[in-house]
Amino acid sequence: MKIFHFSNGIPLIPLALFADFRAFLRLKFFNLKSTSHPPPGFGEVTEFIHSVHSPQSFLSEHIPAKYPHQEYPPMKHPSPDPAPQRLAVAFSLLIATAAPAVHASVVSLSSSPTLSGAGANWVGFGNLTFAGTPAFRFNDAGAPYGGDAFDGAGLVSVDGIYYTNPDGDVDITGQTLTTDLSAINGLTLSLQYTALSGSQTLRTLISMTNPGAATISSTISYQMNWGSDSGTIVRSTSSGDTTITTGDIWSVTSDGSDSDPVNLTVFGGSGFLTPSSLATTVFDAAGSEGLALNYVLSFAPGETRYLVFYHDLFDTTAQALSAAATIYNNPLTGERIDGLPSQGIANFAAVPEPSSALLALFATVPLLSRRRR
Repeated sequence: MKIFHFSNGIPLIPLALFADFRAFLRLKFFNLKSTSHPPPGFGEVTEFIHSVHSPQSFLSEHIPAKYPHQEYPPMKHPSPDPAPQRLAVAFSLLIATAAPAVHASVVSLSSSPTLSGAGANWVGFGNLTFAGTPAFRFNDAGAPYGGDAFDGAGLVSVDGIYYTNPDGDVDITGQTLTTDLSAINGLTLSLQYTALSGSQTLRTLISMTNPGAATISSTISYQMNWGSDSGTIVRSTSSGDTTITTGDIWSVTSDGSDSDPVNLTVFGGSGFLTPSSLATTVFDAAGSEGLALNYVLSFAPGETRYLVFYHDLFDTTAQALSAAATIYNNPLTGERIDGLPSQGIANFAAVPEPSSALLALFATVPLLSRRRR
């Protein structure tokens, strides 16, 4: 991620650095490391802003401590009047101090953690043994119109070896659960599951890194068992038929009467990596109907790559088909990509760098400067 973008000579400071600005201001004004201390007030920040000649001088002085290798490009059209430059810094810093800090909670797997969003509950995260083999997974999901969407899902294996969380705890931040790093066949893995707030969707992010000195080729498998069991019907796929193949990017499945939630499973973006192979018979848990998606990936020394998957729940098949066509047949936006890495995702498009309404505020700065003249 580039740390700065320049627009009409004014640096734009991305949201990704706001936590650093918060920490800096607390140290600047209070000489405290504790994040529990309230941030400085408007007057104190304003006084500090007026001591800054330009955003570049501020960033060059304070940020290299954390980003020592970042180069700071010169301003294309520096203004002799530092006011608009100060304004750009002020917007960034004031919003940074106002933004609430979000802290992860360490949660024991013995409590069977649950993630919730938009009325859906994704329950029973933890290491569970299937047919004698332990694997990390979530156990089930449900919504106000019904439960039993899964009989275990979100399992990941490397070359046939399932990922398990190495200890009894995970981190939960908001409605995002992140597991610990574990080494499997030369790769280090962690899993992240996020329940979206605006739809009955669970997103899985698999992070894989090759820490070694040689290139590794691995088969990564992502698996789920549908709660519709022997009554499972494939209602449609992205190719328009009722057979899930490696050329598809999503499938809609349900039981015969839609009595269980209808499952929309999304495993890629149009034009990006699709599974090398797949199977619709998986581990047995009240039935073996489900989906195993297998990807052969190569990892250069030090390289990190990601796979992303979406599980959406619906009350009816018609609702699921509509969402698949309108949302997942197009580039993803908004909450579905928030928090994803900007590079390295194998099966979806690269995620745009962080943006917000703050950029619109900065765009007005040159106009304000011109009006003064």
